Amino acid sequence: HVRNGEHQVWAAVDPALLFQLAQAGNSINQCAHRLNSQHINGTALDVLDAARSSKRIEQGLLAIRVEHVGKK
Repeated sequence: HVRNGEHQVWAAVDPALLFQLAQAGNSINQCAHRLNSQHINGTALDVLDAARSSKRIEQGLLAIRVEHVGKK
């Protein structure tokens, strides 16, 4: 939303964009939960797996940006 003086103006957002962003957010939460669980349980952290997951999420977000904004 954008503040316009005293009024709030809400811009229309493509529902497909919101869905894709929600999926990315869920992926980030899953990664964080897995890493926190490993840390709490004293299990060795799989840093490479976490890095690969982060890279996949980044690539997904870039694809969303290209699809909905048209820029890289």
